[in-house]
Amino acid sequence: MRPAALLVGIALLVQQGCAGEERTLDSTVRQLLRAIESAETEEVYGLLAPQTQKKLEELASLATAQTGGRNHIKPEDLLIIGLNQLPSDRPLEVKGTQINGDRARVELVGNKGKMRQTVELIRVKGDWRVLLPADKLRPPAPESRPTSRPS
Repeated sequence: MRPAALLVGIALLVQQGCAGEERTLDSTVRQLLRAIESAETEEVYGLLAPQTQKKLEELASLATAQTGGRNHIKPEDLLIIGLNQLPSDRPLEVKGTQINGDRARVELVGNKGKMRQTVELIRVKGDWRVLLPADKLRPPAPESRPTSRPS
């Protein structure tokens, strides 16, 4: 075997090995916090559990339809709203973790201890992914409008 072919083979094996490594709970949370800090919505979206991504896709499709298709809303676009509501004097810090099989809960603290948030994660194909609560992922209630004008 030629040396160049051997090096290419080794590089491919190393690359496959790195891609197959599991993302740890700690590294996922650190990556999430970095992405939140820098408002990288695409990176945050990539760390979400498949069912959370699916729900955001549905909501983005609904939002696009509500604009009459004039504006294409991406699922990642919906995340910026939540990121903008975080306290400006973060950083968020991890204060505790609980792991139960393929589920985990991580407590985040920010705003000098005034803000506490528990983040749930699930293990998907060996990697930890963030699971946003379903009740937080629903379209806003339509504005009520009177059906007739007052006399």
